[in-house]
Amino acid sequence: MEQLFLILICSAALALAVYLYQKGRQQKVTTRVWIFGALGLFMITFGLAWCVTSFEEGEPFAGYMGILVFSGVGVLSGLLAYSRWKKDRPAKKTISMVVKKPVPVGIAAVIALLTVLGAILLPYAIGGNRFLNLFNSSEKLYAQIEKNVLSDRALPFFVKRVLAYETLYGEYPDNLEQRLMQSMASGIKDSEMKRLMDSILPKKERLSLLKRAIGSGVVWLDNKEPYPQLELQMALYTNRLMEKSEFLMDWLYKNFNFPVMDSIAVSKVNAGVYSEQMSDYMVTPPDSLKSGMIANGAIALQKQLDGIEIPGQMNMAAQIRPNLSESDAHKLKSQVNTLSAFLGWTWLLPIVLLMVAFGLTLWKLPEPMKYLGFILVTVSGVGLLVCDPLRDIPTTVHMLIQDLDDMAPSPALALLDRMAFETLKSTTFLLPMYNIILLVGLGLLLFAHRNGILRILQRFVIAPKRSMDKKDSTIEKA
Repeated sequence: MEQLFLILICSAALALAVYLYQKGRQQKVTTRVWIFGALGLFMITFGLAWCVTSFEEGEPFAGYMGILVFSGVGVLSGLLAYSRWKKDRPAKKTISMVVKKPVPVGIAAVIALLTVLGAILLPYAIGGNRFLNLFNSSEKLYAQIEKNVLSDRALPFFVKRVLAYETLYGEYPDNLEQRLMQSMASGIKDSEMKRLMDSILPKKERLSLLKRAIGSGVVWLDNKEPYPQLELQMALYTNRLMEKSEFLMDWLYKNFNFPVMDSIAVSKVNAGVYSEQMSDYMVTPPDSLKSGMIANGAIALQKQLDGIEIPGQMNMAAQIRPNLSESDAHKLKSQVNTLSAFLGWTWLLPIVLLMVAFGLTLWKLPEPMKYLGFILVTVSGVGLLVCDPLRDIPTTVHMLIQDLDDMAPSPALALLDRMAFETLKSTTFLLPMYNIILLVGLGLLLFAHRNGILRILQRFVIAPKRSMDKKDSTIEKA
């Protein structure tokens, strides 16, 4: 379907180009009409093609922006071409002295203000809307977290991020053993991390929990309850750890480089004396003793789990209530709903500001091409400056995490890492868009100042060359 639409758009553009070319030759239109007409036709076609491919890729917002920005510039160029065509028709051409109209200072100041405000707001509005488009429904949020956090491919990376952020920004472990475990865990192979998670919390269960959590959040935003209603069956996972204790010990010995077991501990194990403390099994035993260490280490792990008070069920509302009062929870919910509704339409504000600036320029200012060029160059310059962090997304995300390290635990930082990376990656189309706007703006400026540029070339390039040619010819005659 995408190819069909693109073929239809290009065919229609080609047919229109042939028709306009024939009409233009018949009426002998000026160079200005040719330039603006060709630019308008190209930009409108490009915007439509951008829209079709964006919708095919599941990015409707990018499609709308293609229509507004590229096709919008094309329509403006087409209007300029049509206006000039009407004035330059042979029947209406008269010889008259050109009188330059003064630039209205007040209108120019308003246009400048609208242009600067629109240029500053545009990349932020687009970025915010792209973020909402990634997460504005429970299905999209589920797909993003499944893809970037809980899938078999992404989960090992996410766990390592959590460990890394816990090391960098979390509370420093009290003892050496915890620090060593934290450091060693960051070096586990992805395949082994997947094997561990599939044994303790398989992908199907992970995604089921995710769906329930997102569903409870969506319901909470629409109902009158102060807290999300979600219960987790902790006993299920505790029992599974107990059942898989031997597997866990075997997995630990395969993936962790523990200190070598000392001779005293070896002699005790050889005598059949095994410790009941889990910490005593965090060593590397000789191969001949490993099976016994795994079996008895599993018993020690079970006893340690028995000593930990883990509730059979965990109620999310009960966990949140001590840290967030009901009134504050209702305020938070209201703020989230208001912000979501507001951000959904903010991208229109800079578009409206820039369109008003374009309209005033065409309506009120003399030599509108020159000032349209200034507007487009300003928009592109500000946009490229604001979007410069997109050139190095990993560094930008790292700086964002550093700014928020005191405000969130390591799992939240790791989740922000993935979501920010996806959001920034989805806005990289802004850079080529601003480059195109810059080229169009520079083209308009060059066209508007073409007479001055020709005079400069004639004075500093053509005239000196002719003078040198005359001198050479004089010398040859002599």
